[in-house]
Amino acid sequence: MIGKLKSILIISLIIYAVFQHRHIQSLEEATPISPLEEGIEVQIEVQIAEKDERVEILEAFFTNYQSPLAENAATFVKVADQYGLEWTLLPAIASQESAFGKRTPSCAPYNPFGWTSITSPCGFWRFADFNYAIRHVAESISNLPHYADFRRTGEMQDLAKKYNGGNPEEWVRKVLFFRKKLWDFQPAVDCSEQEQVIEELIERDYKRIRANELEKLKK
Repeated sequence: MIGKLKSILIISLIIYAVFQHRHIQSLEEATPISPLEEGIEVQIEVQIAEKDERVEILEAFFTNYQSPLAENAATFVKVADQYGLEWTLLPAIASQESAFGKRTPSCAPYNPFGWTSITSPCGFWRFADFNYAIRHVAESISNLPHYADFRRTGEMQDLAKKYNGGNPEEWVRKVLFFRKKLWDFQPAVDCSEQEQVIEELIERDYKRIRANELEKLKK
């Protein structure tokens, strides 16, 4: 009797072992060996497939004007999408305020937007680099109550009233001028012939804005 029980127990253990082996094998076949690596590969393929043409256009546009902002083209586009801004807006403001980032204030060399600060000794916000400046200005326009009218209407006039109170009509005209140049830009076109005239206009506006800021600091 005891011998029969031992035989039954041994047979049962063998059957259980075979079942467990097949179960584990089926799980291994259904589970990817390294899902993390496969995920990374898919992500890289998507990034390559979705290369943004706007970055290439903006980089070529700034390069045509010998602008130091050319290497920040991807940041302009990424930040615009992040904060719901039209992608040509900040590049056009930078073109108007600092001749494509080439004529920034000496005390704030990474401030291509003419972004002012009442706490700065020189009247301009002193950013650590261009990428920081792009992110800060985009975030401010998208969130500060100061620009609520612009966010509601999308009209450049409403942005200009707060961004440049000195001569908003002229500011709007020039920013729209640069936005149109970006929309119509063809990378093969050489813009160098127009650069001197554009820089003279921007230099005049820069001196006027700077004088207004110094007057405010004296009060």
